[in-house]
Amino acid sequence: MAVLLPVKRTNLGVVQFRQEINELEKELLVAFDRVVHEDYPNPQRRGCPGSSALRKLAAEPEAVLSASTLAHIRQCAPCFDELRELRQRQLLLHP
Repeated sequence: MAVLLPVKRTNLGVVQFRQEINELEKELLVAFDRVVHEDYPNPQRRGCPGSSALRKLAAEPEAVLSASTLAHIRQCAPCFDELRELRQRQLLLHP
């Protein structure tokens, strides 16, 4: 999930700029992960969209199933974890 931003003039500057953005992105994801797990543990997996919906979203992130699915994932640690794992597998298979 890389963020594309305007490119700086020098190659060294571009590399450093992208590394800084990647670090900020990682920090944001770690913070979001912590909040989801602390505030929305959902151990009974109530209201979860199901593994098939998460697999589809992992394989085709641009084909979002519904806003309610995304809203659920933002507030359900188990779905967030499952989607992250599925997405990592997908990226390994199709970089």
